[in-house]
Amino acid sequence: MIVFNEDSAKTYRGILEKIASEPPSDRQLSQELVGKVKTFVATGAVAPDVVWNFYKEILDDCVRYGAASSFVLRLFDLEPFFVAPRGGYSGRDGSIDKAPWRQGVRR
Repeated sequence: MIVFNEDSAKTYRGILEKIASEPPSDRQLSQELVGKVKTFVATGAVAPDVVWNFYKEILDDCVRYGAASSFVLRLFDLEPFFVAPRGGYSGRDGSIDKAPWRQGVRR
């Protein structure tokens, strides 16, 4: 497996920029989550751990709220293809349960 690195972050940030500039239909991704993507893109963040963690957070939101199509869910799920970068939360090692956006959320 490949570690999610600077090149990966650039590619996957580009996908977020595309979603922000040309939002998909509501059936693909809720407008609320499109807004969240736009807010993230506006921060200019490019560090691998920050991009990775945003993908993990938005994936959690998609699942929790049923706010995305199965295609978008697969798009946001990076773990089948990459190992988390240093500082990235991951399901593989259980660190995802310590993610800030999961704190106080009933499972």
